[in-house]
This record gives sequence, C-alpha cells and structure tokens, in this order.
Amino acid sequence: MLGHAEGDSLMVWAQTKKPASVKFLYWDILDSNKIWNTPTVLSSPDNAYIVKTTFKFLSAGRTYKYSLEVDDTTVIFKYPLTFTFKNNADSVFKFALGSCVGIPDDTSDFNIF
Repeated sequence: MLGHAEGDSLMVWAQTKKPASVKFLYWDILDSNKIWNTPTVLSSPDNAYIVKTTFKFLSAGRTYKYSLEVDDTTVIFKYPLTFTFKNNADSVFKFALGSCVGIPDDTSDFNIF
C-alpha cells in the first residue's frame, strides 16, 4: 500500500474487490491529535479497483501511523500500519565510471587487428 516518495509526499494505494469509496487517515505517532486524511477516491473496474492517493506534509525521519477506510468502515489489518518517512530529496546519488582498457605508453608493441 505504500508507494514512492517525492518531496514531502508519499503515494499510497489500495485495491478493493468491488466499487467503493476509499480514503486514508494518517498521523505522526508523536502527535496523534493532528490527523490528516486523503480525499475520498472511488474504485472502479476501469482501474482494476485500484485507487492511488497521496500523504502530504510529511517530515523526514518521523514515524507515522495510518488507517484505511473503505465505504466509511475502517479496515482491520493483522499488522501495524506504520512507516518512517525518508525524504528522497535528501538522498545523494553517487556512482563511479571506469574502464578495463589499458593502452601502453609505447604503442610500437600495440597491434590492432
């Protein structure tokens, strides 16, 4: 259900078995008094009953809980719905290039066929 992160947002998705209204609620575990909710999205057979929406205003390094509501009923899971947000914008992408080709200084011995 958790998707990719971009900036201070995280894409989330859910799949239902039939047409339904779907929304998520989410909150910082250190401040459960402030609960955000996503807009309600309708699932349909046109999109294989998959809905996608976004958690916004997340802070890097913070842990969040979330819940899923389908047709205004909270779905109960056998595992905790938590995640720690890592802002991908803070990531540094590094790579190295190299080659295994060695060309000697004295090219008189170097034959090209």
